[in-house]
Amino acid sequence: MNNISRGILPDTANMALGMINQGLFDPVHVSDAVSRYMLKSNDYSLLDRFDSTEFKPTLHMATLTISVFSNPLAPELTFKLQDLIGNHSLADVLNIFEKKQISNHYIFPTQSATSGELAVYYLAAIEHFPASHIGVLASWKRSTKDSMQFGRERVWDILWHNNLKFQNAYHPAIFLAMNRYKGPMSIFLQQVTSFVITHMKPNTLHAMYDNTVCTSWKLKHTFTPQFIALWHQVMLDSAMVYLPKDTKNLSMSSISYQTNLILFMCNSDKFVCLLLILFNKSYRSRLNTILKHEPMPPILADILTRFPLLHNNDC
Repeated sequence: MNNISRGILPDTANMALGMINQGLFDPVHVSDAVSRYMLKSNDYSLLDRFDSTEFKPTLHMATLTISVFSNPLAPELTFKLQDLIGNHSLADVLNIFEKKQISNHYIFPTQSATSGELAVYYLAAIEHFPASHIGVLASWKRSTKDSMQFGRERVWDILWHNNLKFQNAYHPAIFLAMNRYKGPMSIFLQQVTSFVITHMKPNTLHAMYDNTVCTSWKLKHTFTPQFIALWHQVMLDSAMVYLPKDTKNLSMSSISYQTNLILFMCNSDKFVCLLLILFNKSYRSRLNTILKHEPMPPILADILTRFPLLHNNDC
């Protein structure tokens, strides 16, 4: 935000104060302050503190620092005054403070601070959290307002739409399956999504779905009879054959067999079966045994070529 939009006059005193105000929302300065804090405290409740604590930048003359989101039960999250004043000398700024009667514990006015500006603090803190937890954390935060300062739920909405959803949103086919299957299947799909987000390239699930799942498959009983048996077993075990099918609104594709039988499946169900075979320990163990006795089906060969990490049996 520029000086004009904050109503700062172009004199030295107001320019220096304006730089302090801007620095409190500068991504670099905020990231440095949060990193120092986390290194010192390992405080993984920091995001909760941002939600529940008023943003009141407070001057501490003894240490020449400004603290934010102060909590008497936790260490101070502080900025060094020298870092916020740019080319102005510290002596000049202290002189300005004296003339304007800005003293110890002075609270810098930030009524113009927006949810977007406060989001900078959240992003800096998120960098210190395990990537596998962020999606679940953001979803929970967006659904609750408990102990939050007014407007902080808006911060989480901004974070999700501008930053987090690109890595943490469920693939639409997985989200559909989670709503159709409920129960343990939802937990399994959450775990798969978490693994892929943490360990594999961005858009892996989208690529797997678009390039493999949504295509027509051809399976031959003469070459892969045990894999076909496993596939049908997974369909039965997952109970998808008993789910009602809304064929008008669900994306579908075919699986053709050497017996001239053609099976049309909802692509979301097809995706679930494939993920179960790849990621469920029991089915993956059976797959590994099968591949010792018969050729790898083309669909699996394509996936394992595109995503070699999935060769690992411990996924």
